Amino acid sequence: MLILADNNGIPIASSEPIAGNHNDSFELVANFEKMIRPLKNSNIRLDGLLLNVDAGFDTTEFRECCYKNDIVDNIKHNK
Repeated sequence: MLILADNNGIPIASSEPIAGNHNDSFELVANFEKMIRPLKNSNIRLDGLLLNVDAGFDTTEFRECCYKNDIVDNIKHNK
């Protein structure tokens, strides 16, 4: 399950459960966009949001998704 939390660790959005036999980036963009859609529909601003995630989320598609939604990504580069 992917969980988006605020700076106090309080969850503000989550994905549907994802099977454990996939890596972190499995259908990442689709799942992330489903997570943030209710926030956007509630007029919760995402521009300037700082997203800290580990190297498992380092994909070109996910970085583009963050950019498209004005989210500042802090993604550790995957070697």
